[in-house]
Amino acid sequence: MNSGNKVTETTSETSLTGLRSRLKAHNDYVLKLVDTIPPNCYFDQDTVSALMEELHERVDAKVNSSKKFSGQGKNKLARLDPSTFKTVSQILRDQDDAQKSKYRKTKRKAMKSKPTLHSAALDRASNLDKLKERLNEKIEALKGNRKAPVISRQEKRAKEVEKLKAAKKRKRNKTNKGNLVTSATDDSVAHEEGPPKKKPPKAIPIFNKDGKMVFSKFDLADTDAPTVEKKPAAKMTNQPKRILKKLDLEAAKLKTLEEKN
Repeated sequence: MNSGNKVTETTSETSLTGLRSRLKAHNDYVLKLVDTIPPNCYFDQDTVSALMEELHERVDAKVNSSKKFSGQGKNKLARLDPSTFKTVSQILRDQDDAQKSKYRKTKRKAMKSKPTLHSAALDRASNLDKLKERLNEKIEALKGNRKAPVISRQEKRAKEVEKLKAAKKRKRNKTNKGNLVTSATDDSVAHEEGPPKKKPPKAIPIFNKDGKMVFSKFDLADTDAPTVEKKPAAKMTNQPKRILKKLDLEAAKLKTLEEKN
């Protein structure tokens, strides 16, 4: 069984290699046939003009690189040099290589410029901000274009009456506030001044026998017992100082009387 498998594998490999070689030979034959066609007949006008520009560039490069010959000799040598001219298959191969290199470059650029998660989030946020700004602008424009509501005469009168009522109420509140402030200031002033001071009681005048007023105890010693002017009895008060003063006067009278007796 193993030997049979090996035989089949070898036969398949040989068949594949044979197929490849046949296809390659066929491809080379077709390319040789295509190369017999001149490029200006095989390609369209735009491609031919681009190829002619490339040809002139190659010829100029050959002329500038050669230093042995004169100007005319250099041009002849460059024009007769077969390496400056290309066949159709070579041109097709060059175009294919150019397309491949261009595709690689674009792929590299795309890979480099591929947005990351952070950049994508930032772009999304900036887009949302722009949309919000546009929405706000549209809302403001609609508000500006909206017409003002029409107010009837009755509504105008009602508003004026409400304004007058509010003004009167404010005036009333101001006057009440002023009265409260004045009363409060009066109370505060009275509180600061304190209770009214009581006046000291008037001294009762004392007279001697001759009816003269006595001003000191020495005058009492020289004269007889003094006569006190009778006055209606004063009302009793709850002031202890007054009572003590009266008691002192009575004690002084008694003392003088004892000395005289």
